[in-house]
Amino acid sequence: MSALAIAASGYDNDGLAVPRANFATADADASGGLDAAEFKSFVDANAQAQFGKAAKIQKRGAYARAFSKVDADKNESVSWSEFAAQQ
Repeated sequence: MSALAIAASGYDNDGLAVPRANFATADADASGGLDAAEFKSFVDANAQAQFGKAAKIQKRGAYARAFSKVDADKNESVSWSEFAAQQ
């Protein structure tokens, strides 16, 4: 199901349905976390959906800086809970 379909379905009680779907899509290895390359795909998808600061990150090429900021436990992987905590 696309991010827009999930948002339209009403499953968006926290306003994060689109990025939640984008996260699942970007998590190519289904590890539950995003490495730097997957995070870039995630940011790009969120920029296309006009979510949050993603377009600004994309425009400035600030993926590494954003990844470092969101990766709270510094394990080189961004979990959904780490991302959601920043929103």
